Amino acid sequence: MIKSIRRLFRRLSIRYKVPLVIMSLATATLLIIFIAMVVNEWFVMKENIEGNIEAQTRIIGANSAAALVFDDTKAAAETLSSLSASPHIASAILYDKKGKPFARYLRNNAEKSLLPYEPVKERYYYKGNHLIASQDISFDNKSIGSISVTTDLDDFYSSLKRYIAYITVIMIFALAGVILLSFLLQRLITRPIVQLNNLMSLISREKNYSHRAVKYTDDEIGALVDGFNNMLSIIQIHQTEMIKSGQLASIGELAAGIAHEINNPINGIINYAQIIANKSENASRENDIANRIIKEGNRIASIVSSLLSFSHQDKEEKAVVPVHEILSDSLELTERQLLKDNIILKTDVSPQLTEVIANSQQVQQVFMNLISNARYALNSKYTEKHTDKIFEIYGEEVIIDNYPYIKVTFHDRGIGIPADIKDKIIEPFFTTKPRGEGTGLGLSISHGIISDHGGKITIESREVEFTKVAVVLPAKKRTKT
Repeated sequence: MIKSIRRLFRRLSIRYKVPLVIMSLATATLLIIFIAMVVNEWFVMKENIEGNIEAQTRIIGANSAAALVFDDTKAAAETLSSLSASPHIASAILYDKKGKPFARYLRNNAEKSLLPYEPVKERYYYKGNHLIASQDISFDNKSIGSISVTTDLDDFYSSLKRYIAYITVIMIFALAGVILLSFLLQRLITRPIVQLNNLMSLISREKNYSHRAVKYTDDEIGALVDGFNNMLSIIQIHQTEMIKSGQLASIGELAAGIAHEINNPINGIINYAQIIANKSENASRENDIANRIIKEGNRIASIVSSLLSFSHQDKEEKAVVPVHEILSDSLELTERQLLKDNIILKTDVSPQLTEVIANSQQVQQVFMNLISNARYALNSKYTEKHTDKIFEIYGEEVIIDNYPYIKVTFHDRGIGIPADIKDKIIEPFFTTKPRGEGTGLGLSISHGIISDHGGKITIESREVEFTKVAVVLPAKKRTKT
């Protein structure tokens, strides 16, 4: 039986478990309180009625002492008849010192069996619905008889029933309040959990990790919701990265095939241009055109090579690389666009900087994302050519916690970042760009890449003035300084 109840309880939904547990505990508690209050009231009322009947017995006994001394049964009977003023006194009997009945009182319609024919030894004696109180009568410190007074318990039981009725009504209202409170608590406690479970089922069916749970409280359940949403964000980022990796792999395969188709004619063009340049006079127009063809042909070949290398970034492991070369490869693909947008580019990343251990293509992806963001910020602020449309990239060696790092700063004088969203821009899918121009994944993925390299990205910005994004990577030499 108990095992069946346990199995049933385990299968029960949490939306029913919480109210059931609360109501069970509350009902048990109220029942214990109810029993304790009734028992306590019973003892109090019992003590009161015993005290009252004892006092009446003592008074009647004292008033009957003279009648016993002078053997005056008539006076004794008159004394006992005064008990008729108490409607609950059913009978009374006076005994002489030999224990024989001396005088008696019996209320109208009372049963004669209520009159004991010999003295009752017990101080209090309960008989059915009656209480008999007995007491010795003394005169000059000598026992001259005894008295027994019988009272009914109708008032006692009626008062007790009224008390139980009042307490029952109070307990019913209290239980109703507990039931209402349990359902309110059920909404507060189980609603987020049930919704979280439903959301998990939905995500499992649809494989759509863009859903988010609604946070209702700031307690442990709220922390659970935050953790679940963060987990979804991480999964969504990884899913996006996997899709992107698949797309890049496809691009790589396509680029590998196209590279042969482009490089072969480009090499031919360059070779033929070199022949023309060699056979023409140095200052001639033909020589100048030939050299230009060679220069642009080499640039096309370099761009194809860089694009092909970039598309194969997942195949490359971490290695010792100079930061200035990564930046140079990044600018190879982006510098032309910067110049076209009239952006003044200033770079100061020395080849003498200590090398870093990194996946150069992943770091290149980060650099290209930051360059793209800076270009967007500058074009948003300056739509035309302007003397302050400046983009600076500079590198330096820094010491953090006694370890050497290479810090590359991307500083643009664009629109900046509002202070109220500065802490959100690294969050997945958060973007300030218009719909269709940004996914909100660039900085988030960049942050993940740099963190995976043991570095960090810091952002300093002032709205409408500037933005400085610093990429900090561990230097090759990792000994403490």
